[in-house]
Amino acid sequence: MQAINRAMEQLKIKQNLENAKNNSSKTQKSPPQKLREWLQKVEKELERFRSGLTGKMIGGIANLQKMASDHQCFQQQIESEGQLLLTEVKKHYNSRSFQENAERKNRSKRTVDLLEQRLLTSWLKSLENLERISTLLKNLQLLIFQRLVMHN
Repeated sequence: MQAINRAMEQLKIKQNLENAKNNSSKTQKSPPQKLREWLQKVEKELERFRSGLTGKMIGGIANLQKMASDHQCFQQQIESEGQLLLTEVKKHYNSRSFQENAERKNRSKRTVDLLEQRLLTSWLKSLENLERISTLLKNLQLLIFQRLVMHN
């Protein structure tokens, strides 16, 4: 079952990368603008997911395992799509850098650094969410085990 889930995750990531490439050819947004918009969506999704973990009762083990699988896919998507978009941003600024003055180069570098920092922060938050799910899952399994031992 895990092998099927992983294969589906990889397929979804591949499709998302292809969609990102296709969408980039259709729109005329700059690479930094694309990355900013993508990061906003990711950050909203991470916050929604995190509030869902703390704001309501979590279901059983199967539900937590599904959440872990879904969020692992999302984390891999953040990693792969984020790196692709960040690379486009760096290429965008590097291709323009020979035409820019020193002040504009510094501003471009700061923009790239800030976008890279936001990407890394989102990636770390996704890992934190995965760890949170893992902890909830372990605690639930321990609780079930303790109840089984007490009844025997």
